[in-house]
Amino acid sequence: MLWPADYHNRWTIAEEVSLAGVGLHSGLTSRVTLAPGTSGGLSMGSMGASPVSLRHHLVREQRLCTAVQLPTGLVRTVEHLLAALAGVGISDVQIHVEGQEIPLLDGSALPWVEAVAAVGLQLLGGQRSPPVVRETVCIQSGDSHVLALPYEGRRFSVAVNYPSQAIGQQFYEVELTPEQFVEQVAPARTFGFQNQLDALRSAGLIRGGS
Repeated sequence: MLWPADYHNRWTIAEEVSLAGVGLHSGLTSRVTLAPGTSGGLSMGSMGASPVSLRHHLVREQRLCTAVQLPTGLVRTVEHLLAALAGVGISDVQIHVEGQEIPLLDGSALPWVEAVAAVGLQLLGGQRSPPVVRETVCIQSGDSHVLALPYEGRRFSVAVNYPSQAIGQQFYEVELTPEQFVEQVAPARTFGFQNQLDALRSAGLIRGGS
């Protein structure tokens, strides 16, 4: 699969593709169908309703996942799917969800990337107008923070520091392109720690985890 060289042009998928699996937190089976779109953005619908344009005001805070509020209800654990679509350069697509949660699959964005590769991409007319960081923005929660700085490009620098030796201290930096996303970012998998499992399951979470 030859991925776009950058994120300047508008792309959609060439034809429909579906994946099904179990949700990480609900433990319930769900199905997602991706369909070509030309409306100028990502849109999502559930329970047979027409897709609505995904915007930041639809995001809802949830423990250990990202969720979006649709007219038909909350759809949880959207992060791997949306990362895959944005990461490979897709600007226009319709997402149809049958269920309350996006399936976990192998715990990474890679299965979604592979699904897109199986049907291919279609170039649309016109160029994109991506958001631009014009001044420094910092969001902090406890010992963690995200810092966005004005920059002519898409450079990401990520550092983690966990007590567990299995993860420990790690640093990753990339000037992101669709190809770099597919090769280096998409395979990264969700992880958890054994000593947290009982507490999380008691809280009604990770019922579909293994």
